[in-house]
Amino acid sequence: MGHYPVGKLADGSPPEPRQIKGELGMVMVQDEDSAKYAGMPRSAAATGLVDYVPPADKMPKAIKYTRYALSNPGT
Repeated sequence: MGHYPVGKLADGSPPEPRQIKGELGMVMVQDEDSAKYAGMPRSAAATGLVDYVPPADKMPKAIKYTRYALSNPGT
């Protein structure tokens, strides 16, 4: 498996998703409906660089799936 960056967005401002995507990383943000403060996910999504927008309780499963998919291309 190759190395892909994982990052935590502090505020979702455009430089953060761009930095992650620039290193071929995957950007996931919590959906606005489940966020305590919707500004960060809204700001990140507005960049057009977000790959997944699940509710917070679904994020661990999405990360596990993504890790599996990257480790097993073509399956």
